[in-house]
Amino acid sequence: MGDTITIKNHSAFPAEYCLTNTPALLPDKRTRIEDNSDVKVVITKDNTNSFVHWLVIHNPKELDNVNVTILVAKGKG
Repeated sequence: MGDTITIKNHSAFPAEYCLTNTPALLPDKRTRIEDNSDVKVVITKDNTNSFVHWLVIHNPKELDNVNVTILVAKGKG
């Protein structure tokens, strides 16, 4: 089982996140996290059968700063 990431969005507006192995290219598919909420995400293997190495937090608003906390829980094995 992979590690689990908890992403807490403390902002008053939604943010977006994605997992990737290539942080220089922002993936087209991002997941929305609503304002003042949190989600748990299991780090999975990508199409090359290796675990993703980068978490990208994207702020879709140009005039506000996003405020998130990231917690990592190590998986077994």
